[in-house]
Amino acid sequence: MKPSRPGRKPVKKAAAKALPPSPAATSVPKEPGGKQAKVIQMLNRKSGASLDQIVEATGWLAHSARAVLSGLRKKGYKVDRATTPKGSVYRITKAD
Repeated sequence: MKPSRPGRKPVKKAAAKALPPSPAATSVPKEPGGKQAKVIQMLNRKSGASLDQIVEATGWLAHSARAVLSGLRKKGYKVDRATTPKGSVYRITKAD
């Protein structure tokens, strides 16, 4: 410990106060299913869903939408991609 300098008062440490919970911790719970459930619903349609439609419906960036498609594949969903003149369309063909 350093010796105190002459002419300086010692600093008192404030007692730790318990902070109230943050607004995120007390916010309204997520809707059942959430955004991932919405994506699954879109992919189950006969017409499927394009990446742009998923981005628009969820508010995610394109890389996040592609990550969800990858995650669904890891969970056992069979996500197929069809190339159309308008771009790629993704569909769930079978859930294992």
